[in-house]
Amino acid sequence: TSRPADEADVPPAKLSQEFQRQRDSTGDRLEGQITIEWPPGQQQQSVHVPFVPAFRDVPEVSCSCDQQGHDPSVRARVAEIRRFGARVELKCSTAPGPISTKIDFVAMLETSSRQAA
Repeated sequence: TSRPADEADVPPAKLSQEFQRQRDSTGDRLEGQITIEWPPGQQQQSVHVPFVPAFRDVPEVSCSCDQQGHDPSVRARVAEIRRFGARVELKCSTAPGPISTKIDFVAMLETSSRQAA
């Protein structure tokens, strides 16, 4: 039997990602922005952020909603982190018409972490 898809399991209708990767003596850093469009009435969704190529170990990851010009009722949290990507869960406390949310994202693996592993 198949189960109905949770609202959070449905991929975003429109998703834009922009990342920059930098490797130097301090470590391996991936940072950027994700912009997600919300369909009317949707209150939660998940987004997978791929790390290509994968980090050597599990990086530290943080994200925050860029509230400038976007709906302040949206919250983002990093739900799962792996070497090859992270899952970000988004929740909107209101269910307005279509909105967009911009998320600032950073994944960092310091050189000392890679050497200790």
